[in-house]
Amino acid sequence: MPPTLATRQHVPARIADLGFSIEVPAGFAQMSFPDEDVNFERPTASVPLALFASQIAAAVISISARPAYDDGTVEDWLRYLARSFELEVGPASELSLASGLRGVVAAASQMQDGTALRFVLFAFEDGGRLVIAQAMCPEELWPSFGESMRAAILSLALDSPQGHLAPLLAQPPTP
Repeated sequence: MPPTLATRQHVPARIADLGFSIEVPAGFAQMSFPDEDVNFERPTASVPLALFASQIAAAVISISARPAYDDGTVEDWLRYLARSFELEVGPASELSLASGLRGVVAAASQMQDGTALRFVLFAFEDGGRLVIAQAMCPEELWPSFGESMRAAILSLALDSPQGHLAPLLAQPPTP
């Protein structure tokens, strides 16, 4: 049965004053993960901020962050990181959330051990911090979980927003 109700949960800041709240679908629980030192000299390194998983199925919501890159757009950065994890990313579009965050949203897919996985990715830059929220589950579970997980990642609200500095979408070359 698909999750129907969501509960707003607060996630305290782990790094860079990135505390936030998110509407977590019913039946999802916040998971713990080990504290690890992250070397941001590695261009694909990021710090997990929160991980929520369905208690009945392979459906996961995760939020991670890293310092924003020196050049490019949020879309460029999202595609770069997604490629590093072998995700195929579809068209991206700009999206403003009810919380005031402005970012880039895109669907993605990946084949892992013979299982087709489906993702929704939302990336935004805020005060030099790049945050990526993703919702993921096997393709066959998407009809049951996809919309509630998408709604969750698009419900993000930062405790202390600093304002975005980077352009969101790559601009096509002008003829």
